[in-house]
Amino acid sequence: SEMCIRDRCIEGRWYTPPVSSGLLPGIMRQVMLDRGELVERVIRIEELEAIEDLRLINSVRGQIGVCLANRPLSAVVRA
Repeated sequence: SEMCIRDRCIEGRWYTPPVSSGLLPGIMRQVMLDRGELVERVIRIEELEAIEDLRLINSVRGQIGVCLANRPLSAVVRA
C-alpha cells in the first residue's frame, strides 16, 4: 500500500519510502511526488514513534489518517 508520513521536526514535509523499500508505486503517490507534495526517503521503524502524522494514500479513497499502536496520528482526510 502507499503511505506517507510527516515528521514535526522537519518543517512539516511529507515523506514516502522509495519503492525499493517494498511499497507499491501507486498512482496517487506518484502524482504527489510529481507535484512536489511528497519527498522520497527511507523511513526507519524507530522513526515512527516520533512522527506527527501518518496517512495511507489512495487515488480512489484519498488520504486516510491512521494510528500507530492505538495512538491517533491524524483525522481522516479526503483528497
